[in-house]
This record gives sequence, C-alpha cells and structure tokens, in this order.
Amino acid sequence: SFFCYIHYITIQEKEFIMAITKVWLDESSDECISCGACESVCSDVFAVNDKMSVNEGADFNAFEAEIKDAASSCPAGVIKYE
Repeated sequence: SFFCYIHYITIQEKEFIMAITKVWLDESSDECISCGACESVCSDVFAVNDKMSVNEGADFNAFEAEIKDAASSCPAGVIKYE
C-alpha cells in the first residue's frame, strides 16, 4: 500500500523558514544613488551617508516587511537580501 503524508506549512513555520539572514548592497550592475529611500522606509536597518549601508547588529527578522519594501522601492535596485 502507498501512504502519502502532506504537511501544510503554517504561517509561523513559513516565517521561520523564510527569515531574512543577510542584507547587502549589490553594485554589480548599478550603483547606489544615495537617495535615502531605504533609510526613510527603515532607519533601524539602513543608513545613507555616501552610500547605503546596513546598520551593524540590525534585527532583520523584526523588520522583514520593511526590508522587502526598501528593496522593492530602491530606484537603483541595489538592495539585496536572503
């Protein structure tokens, strides 16, 4: 006989599996234009002096939605996360 077990992932499990562990500036195809959009979306994670930087010790899990919003709204498209 054949037995198939399907486990549906709960929202809590998905958040744990999909947690952001790394945020960085990727200028391989374009450069940060220092517009400050990321910092205005989430100053707890991003700072802009000459270029965007990620604040050391930032809690990525606490600001996951803001990180994704900053990355998707970056006009240069240089904010990456995983």
